[in-house]
Amino acid sequence: MKRIYYAGTSMVTGDRLAAALLGYAQALASNRSSTSIEMPVLLADGSPGIALVVLGPASEIVAMPAPAGDAVVGEIVDDALEARLLMLTRELGSPSPRESGSEPVAPIPLDELL
Repeated sequence: MKRIYYAGTSMVTGDRLAAALLGYAQALASNRSSTSIEMPVLLADGSPGIALVVLGPASEIVAMPAPAGDAVVGEIVDDALEARLLMLTRELGSPSPRESGSEPVAPIPLDELL
């Protein structure tokens, strides 16, 4: 489980969903685009819920391991949403960051950051 910090609040979701969301946010920012996504989350009372997340070039999102107490319902999984986010990320493409006049800099894989 990951706790995502976003827009002055936080939400808990599954590891793979958090990684897919951050990857898609990065691709949107690289393309100066925005969208909204409905994410399955764990609500403060421990019940499952849906959060509407707006992603765009100015989005500042951080995902960190959720405290053990947040995992009362187990890992949150939504294979269809994860696949959709990964497909949309691939469609947008993500240019490799580089310094002018230099070789491309390899991006750090998300799984190493999470």
